[in-house]
Amino acid sequence: MDTSGDFTQQIMDFRTSYVRAVARASVDLAFREQLTNPKNDPLKILEEAFGYKCPWDLTVVLHDDPQRAPRLNPAQGRIMTLPYWGETITVFIPRKPAGDARTQLDALAAYYHENPWFPRVKPTAQSNSRGEIPQYVSDPPPIHDAKWASVKRGRYNMGDNVDDFVSFAAAMFNALALAWDNELMWNDLTGYNGGPDQPRKRTITLLNEWLGYNYPWDLDLFIQEDKKARYDASKGKWVDTTPPVLMLTIPWMTGADAQVGDDKEKLAKDRMQEVERNKANPGVAIMGVALYNSDGPGYPFTCG
Repeated sequence: MDTSGDFTQQIMDFRTSYVRAVARASVDLAFREQLTNPKNDPLKILEEAFGYKCPWDLTVVLHDDPQRAPRLNPAQGRIMTLPYWGETITVFIPRKPAGDARTQLDALAAYYHENPWFPRVKPTAQSNSRGEIPQYVSDPPPIHDAKWASVKRGRYNMGDNVDDFVSFAAAMFNALALAWDNELMWNDLTGYNGGPDQPRKRTITLLNEWLGYNYPWDLDLFIQEDKKARYDASKGKWVDTTPPVLMLTIPWMTGADAQVGDDKEKLAKDRMQEVERNKANPGVAIMGVALYNSDGPGYPFTCG
C-alpha cells in the first residue's frame, strides 16, 4: 500500500505547525519562553496553541540559543545555518536479544517492521515507554570552529522527499544488523555523543564508510543504545522501546552579534531584545519567517 501521500501530509502538518510557533515566538516573549523551557513538551504546546496532534512516537526538544540558531541574513535574503551543530536526530537501538538464531532473526525483522526509526507511528499508551533523553540532547556542547552557511539546495524544496526517509530506515536496518554481529561495530555506532572533543558528523561518516549510505540532511545524527527495549518472543514484538529525539533550535531574526555561552541571564536579555526588535520592525520578522520556510531539503523538520 502506498502511504507516501499520507506521510508527505504528516511532514507538512508538522512543518506548518512549527512555523506557526516560530512566528508567534518571534514577537511573543512569554510564548517563546514557554516553547523552549526544558521542562515543557513542545508537542503539547503545539497542540494547545494550534490544535496540532503529532502522529509520531517522537520526543522534541527546542532550544533558544543565538549562538546556534538559524538566523536571517537580510542582505542575501537567506537564512544562515550551522550544519550539524544546532539541530540533531537521536535514534535508539536495542541490544541483540538472547536466544537461538531464529529468535534473533525474528527480533531483527520485527524491529525493522515496528521501527522505521524516524518518524514512526505512536504506539498505544499501554506499550509506550519513554526513555531518558541523553544529556547532550538537552545541553549541547560548546561551539568552537563552527562555520555559518547559507542554505543553497533549492529554494522552495520543502524537504518532504519520502524516499529519503525510506532509505534512512533501510540504512539503519543494515547498520543494526552489522552492530549485532560485531561488538566493535556496535561500539563505533553508539559511541558518538556530540561532545566537544568529537568531530561533527561522526555517525554520518561511519554509515557512509560502512554502507556507502549518503545521509541526506544537515542535522547531526546520534545513535544510542536503547537500554529499556526488550524483545518479547512469545508475541514476536519489541516492548518498551525509546522514541527518537528531535532537537531543534528556533531561529533568530535579529541579534546576529549575540554571544551567550553559558550565561543564562544574558540569554534572557538577548531573547527579550530579539522579541522587542521584531515587534518594532515586524517586516524583518515577516521576511525571516517566510525565508525560514522556503528552504527545506537540508532541514526537513525545521524548515531552515
